[in-house]
Amino acid sequence: MNRNDLIPKLGSGQAKKAFDETKWRLFAKRCQRNPFMREMILDRDLKHPCGWCNRKIEAKHPWNIHHVDYSHECTFDLMTKEKTVSIYNNPRNYTGPDCRTCFWMEPDKFNACFERLKLVHQWCNHKIEIERQKTKK
Repeated sequence: MNRNDLIPKLGSGQAKKAFDETKWRLFAKRCQRNPFMREMILDRDLKHPCGWCNRKIEAKHPWNIHHVDYSHECTFDLMTKEKTVSIYNNPRNYTGPDCRTCFWMEPDKFNACFERLKLVHQWCNHKIEIERQKTKK
């Protein structure tokens, strides 16, 4: 994957208009916060360098789960409520798509979301958004 592949063709505001808003929000705003999805992305991407700066991503450094494509919606109907912790170890409650069950019951649906999410450094995520804004003009 090269750097340009990390820049979404449509921003979230534009993509939202093309989909069912509720299902789109589940993907765009909730999916990357699902504890199971986060674990899967970390397992996949901590082994590789950041797609933007090509430096190693380490769990101790600030990182983000970045949407490489917002043109998608979550089509798995089961929801979950789970206790989790924030990156600062604060307890939180997660309510959103049940990505773990989706992984086992509907792997194609899970992979459709999973492939659109990549781990990048927090500062690289910001740079990607700046580049997207430039290409939009």
